[in-house]
Amino acid sequence: MNIRKARESDIIDVSHLVKGLSQYYLQDSTMRLPEWFNESLVNDAFSERFRSSEYNNFVVELESKIVGYISVKSGFHIYHLFVLKEFHGKGIAKELWQHCVKELMIKTCTVRSSLFAVPIYKKLGFTIDGNIAFKDGLGFQPMVYIAPGC
Repeated sequence: MNIRKARESDIIDVSHLVKGLSQYYLQDSTMRLPEWFNESLVNDAFSERFRSSEYNNFVVELESKIVGYISVKSGFHIYHLFVLKEFHGKGIAKELWQHCVKELMIKTCTVRSSLFAVPIYKKLGFTIDGNIAFKDGLGFQPMVYIAPGC
C-alpha cells in the first residue's frame, strides 16, 4: 500500500471513486444527488482543490490503482474520505487517516459524515458532535476528532 500526495493526473480516478460512492449521503437511495453537490464532484472542482493550498489531498495506491482518497481542509476538516467499495473493511481509511494525523499534525478535526460512515469514523476516534442534519435529501452527522491527550 502506497500513500502519497494526490496529483493533477489523479483527478479522473479520484473523481470516479468519489462519484461512485457519493450515493451513501442520500437518505433515500432512489433519490438523485442535488445539483450543488454534483457540481463539487466534477473534474474542475477536484482540480481546484488539488491546486489550492487550503486542501491536503492524499491517495492510496495498490498495484498502481487508486483505491482510497482523503481531502483535509485547512483548519482541519475532512472534506472527503472515500475507499473503493471492494476495499471496504481492509483498513485503508484508517491508514489514510493516520497518515494525515501524522503528516499534518492534526490535534482536532471535524467531519460531516454520511450516515453510512458514522461507524467508520467512530473507529477512527471521532465522536458525535451535534444532531443529524439533512439538506436536499442528503443526510450527515457532524463529528469531531480530538487527539488523545488534548
